[in-house]
Amino acid sequence: MDDRAWLAGAIELNCEALLRIAMRLVVMLRPPAGCMTDNVPASLYYRVLRLLRPAESAVRRLIVLEAIGLDPEPERPRKDVPGDTSRSGSKAGRDRKPVAQPAFQLFDPFKPLPDNPWMTDGDMEKEEPLALPGLQDFRPDAPRDATSLRRRARALLDALVDLPAQARRLVRWRLKRLRPGFPPGYRRGRPVDEVDEILRECMSLLTWAETPPGRR
Repeated sequence: MDDRAWLAGAIELNCEALLRIAMRLVVMLRPPAGCMTDNVPASLYYRVLRLLRPAESAVRRLIVLEAIGLDPEPERPRKDVPGDTSRSGSKAGRDRKPVAQPAFQLFDPFKPLPDNPWMTDGDMEKEEPLALPGLQDFRPDAPRDATSLRRRARALLDALVDLPAQARRLVRWRLKRLRPGFPPGYRRGRPVDEVDEILRECMSLLTWAETPPGRR
């Protein structure tokens, strides 16, 4: 088995595991029948966020692996369909707002840096805590709005269903770099959940793929 075939098998294996996790997250965030609010208990919100962040980081690394060797596709001009009046040919079409499907975020969020990059951990601990408005009213057990989490979980599931399409998106951006250091959701020390092990595996695969063949 050559390296490319082995890598394709590893990508598929991790993709299937992440697909199961993504489906579970979508089900966990599904509102109960008759529920008229987007809020969920804080314990569920943070549990989903704990699994979602490393899952997103793992999928981004699988997309980079899938994009290796792909050439950028030329952009295709959009064509208007003759006789189609659903968008602009009628007042009803003009007034109708299209439902935006959540798109998976291909790149890691920027890592926040301190104002003074030369500060040590000890210096940062001596700094006075930042006073945020409304912080005194913060309740860790208060219900949380899960709208954003639902969109992210759905986008995660859609990306895993068609990973090659996400790889083509990445190639069109002509950027395959991820932020240096540990990715979002990475848990140092012993893995706790399955997604922690998957993220580490995807990081190792990416390091292996970016290493020249003679140095592997």
